[in-house]
Amino acid sequence: MSDQQPPPYGASPPPPHQSGQQPPPYGAYPPPPHQSEPLPPTAPYAVGGQVPADPDRRPGTVTAAAWVAIGSCLISVVFFVALGLLAMATGGPLYAEIEREISTDPDMAQLMREMREAGIDLRVDQVLVVIGVALLGAAVWSLIGLVLGVLVLRRSNIARMLLAVSAGVAAVLSGIAGLFVVVPFLFAALAALVVVLLFVGGAGDWFARRTPAAATAAYPGPPQ
Repeated sequence: MSDQQPPPYGASPPPPHQSGQQPPPYGAYPPPPHQSEPLPPTAPYAVGGQVPADPDRRPGTVTAAAWVAIGSCLISVVFFVALGLLAMATGGPLYAEIEREISTDPDMAQLMREMREAGIDLRVDQVLVVIGVALLGAAVWSLIGLVLGVLVLRRSNIARMLLAVSAGVAAVLSGIAGLFVVVPFLFAALAALVVVLLFVGGAGDWFARRTPAAATAAYPGPPQ
């Protein structure tokens, strides 16, 4: 006969202890069996249903600004190159048409006479050269803006500043041209939008590679 007393009525018998192991403290969960490697780290502790923001995640405003700049600059490059090629292909007929307009239009003839009297001897071929240089410069400027947009996506803060300056100048010039034609006014609105988007929505924190202050305040850390 064993001297072990049976458990009281209604109580479950204690589990048998394995040899060489101590029972876990009261209220603690026993270790899982056959645990040879540490468990993977758990997700960040959320406070108020929020988790810390990833400082490397690109803000949507920066993505939108870069793609608007890339798209508008690509359209501008195609437009200016096509216009320059068209001017080169029709250089002779265009030159003759301008000469005919100057000779038949009294206002244009008067303007040319006044310019000659003022010491400005501007010929039609020189005007065409100026237009060609302006188209080439606009195409190169647009190509630079396209490259800056790509660099902004790659988190270049210098590219962001240069793109903001370029878009600001383009907005002013296109806005002036938009007083006479509608299409440049649309490009002026897009350029102004790019400038705004480059500096809102956490763009400064992302380019500076720091955690946004709002996310830090919302995540004070796990309880000690």
